[in-house]
Amino acid sequence: MKSFLKCSVGFLCWASLLAAGDNERTVVATRTSIAPRLDGFLTEEVWQTAPAATDFLQRDPDEGRPETGKTEIRILYDHEALYFGCMMHDAEPDKIVARLTRRDNEIDSDLISVRLDSYHDHKTAFEFTVLASGVKIDILQYNDGEDEDDSWDAVWEVETQILRGLAQANSLHGRAESASAATAAAGWSAEIKIPFNVLRYSPAKDGNNVWGLNLIRRVSRKNERDEWALVGKDQSGYISHYGHLLLAGQLPHPKTFQLLPYTVGRGEVRDRALAQPASATTNFNGDAGFDLKYGLNSSLTLDLTMNPDFGQVEADPEVLNLTTFETFYPEKRPFFLES
Repeated sequence: MKSFLKCSVGFLCWASLLAAGDNERTVVATRTSIAPRLDGFLTEEVWQTAPAATDFLQRDPDEGRPETGKTEIRILYDHEALYFGCMMHDAEPDKIVARLTRRDNEIDSDLISVRLDSYHDHKTAFEFTVLASGVKIDILQYNDGEDEDDSWDAVWEVETQILRGLAQANSLHGRAESASAATAAAGWSAEIKIPFNVLRYSPAKDGNNVWGLNLIRRVSRKNERDEWALVGKDQSGYISHYGHLLLAGQLPHPKTFQLLPYTVGRGEVRDRALAQPASATTNFNGDAGFDLKYGLNSSLTLDLTMNPDFGQVEADPEVLNLTTFETFYPEKRPFFLES
């Protein structure tokens, strides 16, 4: 009787949390004690312990129709991070568009995108997008997806592989891992690791953690966009229509601590013949400073800089401006980009 009551109460808790959103799609993340090795191949047995998010629907070009190529995404987590194992089946792997570009530059390419509403407030979300070439894009979305901050950069990992079916699987027989269904498939795959400390969330006291989730795939050559939790074009808002990710058990409290120190040394030596007055001179001096980011709690972060040095900030690309308008260069100094 006690077990029945516990199950009933647990079910009611999940149901009340899920009722907050209007999309019924749900996937369960599986806790693991063995983290998968990030190599782009979904060959580890641990991936098979997690249920797959499938049955994506087209948003373009034929809204509401099933995707033309099957997509399977499995989700694991441990005390450190979330792991996404993504298999994008494609009958013509040689036609997969996998272009290289700068980070955060979303060009025309096949891609998979993970959108996490970890606050489950239906207003904000963290976007982690991966091109088939392995290029990473991370964006902070807010105002129910109406606005975004693409200057947000997080520390996360990803590996991708283009899979060409049985021919590639047979070539792996000589390795420690034999050919399997994961390597025999045609298409492309991705393994994504997102540390908990780059996200913001409040762990549920009862262990019934519910986050908003959407998964998006693009097939470039078909101009096709597929979504796991389809958001119709006639619907207002976007994040508020996400599906749900269930994480049972206690999650680690998100802790952010980043310290970026630097030191700079300078030396100047002048030849006696060139110095005024005529004597050899030698001058040495140095400098030091640091940037600090520390998460005080799930909603408050301290950003501190002392004697900052921006010499390692990415340089602005060359732009040939032949118009009558001034060229605008976005801010790239990390301290001035937060929020």
